[in-house]
Amino acid sequence: MHAIRFIFYCVLWDCIIIIHSYPYRLPERNHTTSLSGLEFLPPYYSNYGIGQNKDVALRCKVRTSAEQSPTFMWEKMSNTNTENFNLISEGAKYLIRQKKWTRDIYNRGRYISKLVIKQTETSDSGLYRCRVTITEEVSLQRLFEVYVNESSVTPVRLVTSTTHGEGLIEVFHKHKWGAICVSGFTTIEAAVICRSLGYPHGGQPWNAYADKLIFRRPHRYGNPFWMNNAHCSLNATDISHCSGWGDNVECEVSSIDFYVGVTCRQEPLQVPVSLIQLSQHLPEGTVEVFHNGQIGRICDHGVGHREVNVLCKMLGHNFGGVKFNPDVKHMFFRELIQNLTCPENGTHLDQCSHEELGEQCTSCQCDGYHSVLAVRCWTKAEKENSNASLRLAASNVEHEGRIEVKHNNTWGTVTPRSFGSEEADVVCRMLGYRYGGTPKLDTFPPGQGPIWIDDIHCPFMANDMNDCTIRWGPHFRFYHHKDDVGVKCRTEPEPGKIIH
Repeated sequence: MHAIRFIFYCVLWDCIIIIHSYPYRLPERNHTTSLSGLEFLPPYYSNYGIGQNKDVALRCKVRTSAEQSPTFMWEKMSNTNTENFNLISEGAKYLIRQKKWTRDIYNRGRYISKLVIKQTETSDSGLYRCRVTITEEVSLQRLFEVYVNESSVTPVRLVTSTTHGEGLIEVFHKHKWGAICVSGFTTIEAAVICRSLGYPHGGQPWNAYADKLIFRRPHRYGNPFWMNNAHCSLNATDISHCSGWGDNVECEVSSIDFYVGVTCRQEPLQVPVSLIQLSQHLPEGTVEVFHNGQIGRICDHGVGHREVNVLCKMLGHNFGGVKFNPDVKHMFFRELIQNLTCPENGTHLDQCSHEELGEQCTSCQCDGYHSVLAVRCWTKAEKENSNASLRLAASNVEHEGRIEVKHNNTWGTVTPRSFGSEEADVVCRMLGYRYGGTPKLDTFPPGQGPIWIDDIHCPFMANDMNDCTIRWGPHFRFYHHKDDVGVKCRTEPEPGKIIH
């Protein structure tokens, strides 16, 4: 299951909530890979970016159990009609070759057809189709998108199992295709790759750890790593202009999960500020900004309550907030906004000053991917109950959230051990919900601070935690904040239950 991403989309500072399953993802498959004894063989290449006066080869590999050999046809989409493909014939511009391997132990034949586009020009950009036919009823097709860039000099391609503009990145260097290590690769480097592929709006880096289906390493992948700790400037136009190149460099992360991939955006993004967290519930998470055509994070160095309050107000929360350590590694992003300073009663980011990450930013404090800003915005219920000893957090719904208790003048959380319906009823009654509630596990994001309560037992129809037997913390060896318990309080009586 993919984590859900909630984004506050703000246009002209008016915010609405949009729900995404990981940003920029296009998870639906756009092609059929097998049909009635005919199947395409991986790896599947969807996109090629290349400079002018180069040769690019598109390969179409199939396996079939049929006795007859398949027929391959190569076609190019017409520039004037997106539904019209024109048959390609071998000649001065195109070279077509076909090869057959010996049948395997299952008597299946393997075939490959290769289309070589020679001495590429910008007019060669477009969509190419390989159609493979056994009979009229058995026919498959694959699409290849080629982008010939006037300024790009490094050939780039994507290995994919889904759609165009998404896949594992490969670059052509020293006459061989190779991969890029995930270490150091951010949205800035992703934007360079996407522009080389004809997508000018940037994109989101991924790896197989994030999605093992889409960004897994190809079968029998023996190509080298050409880049590790890639680092591009904001104005780089080609991956060759970036640092991190080497001769079969060692990737610091040896697992095949960390070959880097990308999802290129199909349309421009107009989101000044968004709040990202891997949970269904708001309002807390990592702050993301879209600035000068780049997506990045905010450096948390020097950020105080004034800056947090401005960000929370922009996100629709007028009760202030606090910054916190999200306790996750922030791969793929650099701290684009540095030295953020806002006035005491500011309400918009345009009232704040900042610097941008780059060679001219001599006072920038962050460029290590570890100091990104995360904020927790207070809800109305949290603000109104700031002097209470019990509250619900991490939810925009007032009657549900993560349970937090104030003990020794410090807020902390509760473990799920022995926490059942009786204990949930007590918590909800203390908060003014006379109909009790239901425990919620793995629903709300983890809390901060000490874990105060473990092994709580409340008698039937108790109305206060003082009536319960409680084991107080904060030292519990077997529980962590990921185990923090929550509750959903009832606003109406439970059917069939008598309220005393």
